[in-house]
Amino acid sequence: MQEVLNLPPPWFRKALQGLAFWVGHRCSIYEAWELSEGALVAELCNLIHAHLGDADKLRCEEPYTKFLKQSYPHIGDKARVDLSVWRWEKDQQGKKRIRPHVAIEIKRASASTARIDDDLRRLAAIAEESSSVRTFLCVVSEKRLPKRFVSEKGNRRTGLVAIDKTSSCYQVISVVKASAYLNLKNIHQAHYCCIVEVFTNQTIEDAKRDEENSED
Repeated sequence: MQEVLNLPPPWFRKALQGLAFWVGHRCSIYEAWELSEGALVAELCNLIHAHLGDADKLRCEEPYTKFLKQSYPHIGDKARVDLSVWRWEKDQQGKKRIRPHVAIEIKRASASTARIDDDLRRLAAIAEESSSVRTFLCVVSEKRLPKRFVSEKGNRRTGLVAIDKTSSCYQVISVVKASAYLNLKNIHQAHYCCIVEVFTNQTIEDAKRDEENSED
């Protein structure tokens, strides 16, 4: 099996498409200035909130300690998840508790490989502790094709990629674009927003087994 066939939540894909258009809008005004990571997080927060259902609650900058039961050397005590989606659920005693369902980190494509890998490792820690939380890295690129996640034709790169020092892999599950016009001649000048999901090796094995059973 080459991939885990998961689609992003509809509210996430809609928000990412809006973010790509917003990046294009800002670049048309401030062409010489790159958007900060904080500006991208703030706008994505607004867009997710606009598309999120009433049952879900969007939170910003929640500590990783709220997602993890144990400590990790590569995750400091002050580390925070950029955005997360929480939902009220009943526990085994019938009491309503709010629990995380989605954890999202945002990175500029121009960030160093080490910084992007650090976010992937932190998200892997959440995924490996809780199978009920989907973990995403959102990679945003202005006027540049992010080759690590997008092919030369502007499509998502396929396949699972192991995350170093974890028991997880990542996979690009969606890529949205914004451009005045889009063809192979200007594919390297479009704005890109990529949704990268982290899967544990156990989740991948379970999906492979389910796929094999469905073929029997």
